[in-house]
Amino acid sequence: MLVAIILAAQLSRASLASGARTLSTGYAAGEFESTDAAEREQWLGRAVRAGGGTVRLAVPWILVAPSTTRPPGFDPSNPSDPRYNWDNLDDAVRAATARGLTVMLNVTLAPLWAEGPNRPSFSEARPGTWKPDPGALGQFARVLALRYRGDFPDPERPGRSLPRVRYYQAWNEPNGRNYLQPQSAGGRPASPGIYRSLLNAFYSGVHSVFGSAKVLTAGTAPYGRRGVNTIRPVRFWRDLFCLRGRRALRKAACPSATRFDIIAHHTVNVFGPEQPAVHPDDATTPDIGRIRRVFNKARAVGRARPNRKKPFWVTEFWWDSRPPDRRGIPLKRHARWLEQSLYLFWKQRVSVGIWFALRDFPSGPSGSRNSSRSGLYFQNGRPKPALRAARFPFVTERLSRNSVRAWGKAPKRGRVRIQRRVGGAWRTIRRVHGRGKNRPFVVVLRLRGAANLRARSRAATSLIWHQSG
Repeated sequence: MLVAIILAAQLSRASLASGARTLSTGYAAGEFESTDAAEREQWLGRAVRAGGGTVRLAVPWILVAPSTTRPPGFDPSNPSDPRYNWDNLDDAVRAATARGLTVMLNVTLAPLWAEGPNRPSFSEARPGTWKPDPGALGQFARVLALRYRGDFPDPERPGRSLPRVRYYQAWNEPNGRNYLQPQSAGGRPASPGIYRSLLNAFYSGVHSVFGSAKVLTAGTAPYGRRGVNTIRPVRFWRDLFCLRGRRALRKAACPSATRFDIIAHHTVNVFGPEQPAVHPDDATTPDIGRIRRVFNKARAVGRARPNRKKPFWVTEFWWDSRPPDRRGIPLKRHARWLEQSLYLFWKQRVSVGIWFALRDFPSGPSGSRNSSRSGLYFQNGRPKPALRAARFPFVTERLSRNSVRAWGKAPKRGRVRIQRRVGGAWRTIRRVHGRGKNRPFVVVLRLRGAANLRARSRAATSLIWHQSG
């Protein structure tokens, strides 16, 4: 019994120590970039109340720069060139920063004049996706970083500067045809090599402006399939780094190392968050190690630069809910899977998990499904149970017959009571210190059998988590 007590105490201390790892919840939502200031402010405020620490703002290069042809006299290296349209992005960056949110800028879709030659029709390749010019992207990345370095004069507030942004993401889902084409050429993958050049140019452009900036890889799509112009993510990264099994290809076969600061991936699951992808080259929520192992190998052979450990961000995860989507998952499960995903991210040492989106998209004609229904709020602004799960996630996991790990993120710092339902009442079985919304608490409970558990922090209460026996 003494040995068991000592081991339990050691396990508890280890769990509490591991709770020092941070995990920021983030959000991506079109409302953040709304031209309606009141709508933008409302939803950024709701992001904060939903426990958000990070926001992903979309930067469609094709909309910020002249979209079709390069006008005479346009200087793409000058962030003050009047042909750039920064108004909406400036407003979003100002508003998000004013609320204490960390901003990440996600650049996608090239202007047509910055695409490559021999582009097919627009029905075959989405505008902005065809062989984007790495040199032009690098120049745009430099302009973007100059504008948001923290010392660029704010055109709307004389005597003040635009806010500083440290995080820049180069493209979106480059392993799929919706964002990058061609995916293959002559029967061989083409997009990994195209994206390697884009990422390196983007990295050089941002870091030529200020060294403390951080460049994220594009978040790769979690699945691939033959015949649909999509490459499985693990295969995509292996090809990008010129890796073959346990060895790297000769330098002649891989013209350059790849430079970035943060690894990103999208873990959009077909099934629940604990279900691994069937194909070993796909990667969903529990499969982050598949992606990380490729990056670690690339770093070990000098193909991933700078040569240091790199944080891992999940820059998109979501499920559609039912209602409103008839093919979505029930509301209670929708909430449970959200908080369970955050726990699994924490276990796999993910730094940031970004949920898409805050509000359901409007319904299409006759209720057709043509957009996301993954919001924490319905389209009319009514909250779903997932809102509470995002604001105060609480999850338990059975470790043994007699012990359960309890994990959560309290909305604010202070004492957290972990409670068990006994009869018709809630009984506090453990008290822990909540470190705030980006610092999870974790503790091992001595608990046998099935139980309904929850956590309380001041006036906030988590959803009930049913722990099986």
